[in-house]
Amino acid sequence: MIEPEPGSSDKKCLKDGVVLKDVGGINYTVKDGKIVKYKKWLGDLFSPMYDSLMEKNVFPKKFGADLNEHEDFLKNLYKGIENENVLELGTGSGNLANLISRTNHYTGVDISPGLLKRAGKKFSENKFEKFGLYICNVYELPFINDCFDVCVCNLTLNFFSDLEKVAKEIKRVLKSSGVFYSSVPVKDKISSDIIIHGYVKSIKETEKIFSENDFYFEPQQFENGAIFYFKAVNKKQT
Repeated sequence: MIEPEPGSSDKKCLKDGVVLKDVGGINYTVKDGKIVKYKKWLGDLFSPMYDSLMEKNVFPKKFGADLNEHEDFLKNLYKGIENENVLELGTGSGNLANLISRTNHYTGVDISPGLLKRAGKKFSENKFEKFGLYICNVYELPFINDCFDVCVCNLTLNFFSDLEKVAKEIKRVLKSSGVFYSSVPVKDKISSDIIIHGYVKSIKETEKIFSENDFYFEPQQFENGAIFYFKAVNKKQT
């Protein structure tokens, strides 16, 4: 296992030539001498109220789901993940800090500085010694091939317009037999009178994309409103 300095991200996982600037504990990529920033979205604008909105509005009214049951299920699912190199796509406000072991080396990516600031606080409060936060694009991650043991994406996969491209990036940065865990709202489970924003797919469409990109696709037998839970194992490379 790679042992970086406490509180730092693992710079050994970065691609050659990637230039970073640390702003308040968040790593921004730099191109042509300028920090790369992304268009603000609602999650950034409402970052101070994000957790409250998820608990009181999104989960019960949009997903028809229970937040506590969601977190209990994920905590149990991740129970065996220890001393691993973990990447999260769509860190949000950092709730994974409450769900995985602090023995892991955590790397989180998002396009929202406001949410990443909240995430940094949670990982610090949960006494993670090895974590790094990045503002970056999921379609072109700044990390080398075969870097991570585990990749996680909770309730964010439906915001990516090109899931095929995301699946290829996940496969690229995961080690052989590395595991991708995800929870995502799907067409099959959404009530007809509810609108969920983004690029919502069916279970079959999601499975097809990951299977065609050489993952073993494993649906998880847990029912929680509109949310579908699955893991996808990166097939060994020959």
